[in-house]
Amino acid sequence: MLAILKMGGAAITDKSAYESANDETIWKLAYAAAQALRKDRKLQLIIVHGAGSFGHPQVLKYRVGSGVRTAKQAYGFCEVRNSCARLSAAVMRQLLDADVPAVLLPTGAMAMQKNKRITHFNLALVRHALALGLVPVLRGDMVLDEALGGSVCSGDQVVSYLCSKLNVARAVFGTDVDGVFNVDPKKDNKARMLRKILRAQISNLSGSMPGPSMEDVTGGMKGKLAEFAGIKCPVFVANASKPERITALLLGKSALSTEIS
Repeated sequence: MLAILKMGGAAITDKSAYESANDETIWKLAYAAAQALRKDRKLQLIIVHGAGSFGHPQVLKYRVGSGVRTAKQAYGFCEVRNSCARLSAAVMRQLLDADVPAVLLPTGAMAMQKNKRITHFNLALVRHALALGLVPVLRGDMVLDEALGGSVCSGDQVVSYLCSKLNVARAVFGTDVDGVFNVDPKKDNKARMLRKILRAQISNLSGSMPGPSMEDVTGGMKGKLAEFAGIKCPVFVANASKPERITALLLGKSALSTEIS
């Protein structure tokens, strides 16, 4: 069985502070992944992490969200990639400390886009890593773009693409809240968590969802829902700070979360 764990940028970083990794939550997710792999020896796992306070500030600073056309933007492209790599280093350290056999496959070296959508992806490397019993780790990244020079490839799009090409049984998104809410639970204490969402409902729901903040260049919850709509396997959105929930969901068991199917 193949599962994907998405480490959300909002969970594994402090988005209010420049390049600030949330080591505690990263460790909890690493521990959750390790527990799932120990409990089910047949489980194959891919991990994708978001960028959060890494990458996003540089995208805004160099204005590369809509493409890379100038020398300054080309330099910014490199700055974004290096920032994302610094977060990957923090994630990899925790995964290896938890005895997860993780191997980093940077998305920027794996993918090509056209107008911000993936057109080419080296799936052979992912498949080979899985066959060796490794856990491929990919990320939201800045990638080369046939039409725009370079563009942002969100971790959510990476998950969606992998689900469309591989036989993924489930995708678990670890974020900084318990699931998907009808309004932003950080701003409205009357926010209601949605326990189950049908894909047919997503287009209607997304209109009421909070949009991205000024610091979020990948679309916020609205962007996530748009990607979820194209994923065929069950998707679960759960609290990354609750490792027991993440482990259970990776193993196909029930836990507090929002299910999208």
